[in-house]
Amino acid sequence: MLPTSAGSCEGGPKHGSGGKSRRQLALRRAWDAEHGLAAWASAARSETLGPRPRAGVDQLREWFTATVAPLLAKSPLAEIRHATGLSTRYVIMIRQGFVPHPRHYPVLAALVGVKAPSNGV
Repeated sequence: MLPTSAGSCEGGPKHGSGGKSRRQLALRRAWDAEHGLAAWASAARSETLGPRPRAGVDQLREWFTATVAPLLAKSPLAEIRHATGLSTRYVIMIRQGFVPHPRHYPVLAALVGVKAPSNGV
């Protein structure tokens, strides 16, 4: 019997087959559609759509960076990962100041003991 390689059908791929990435993309698109951002998600949008409805999202980003982000920087990495299901790399980026997608705000706010705003999350 021949040894199987990491990418063969028998042994399966060394890393995931992209299932989690597809799942995360589907969740992001669902959140955007629910909050009126789906039509603007494409980089190649037409001019008929008008300006992107950024006011609410921008306010949420400001709230997140001012209120939640400083507290997350002090939170244990494993605790954030467990609560959100996000990857280690993404959690590290968030702790270093990256602003995640707004659909993650309620869980991250609850993790640090902050009440999430009711407008848009």
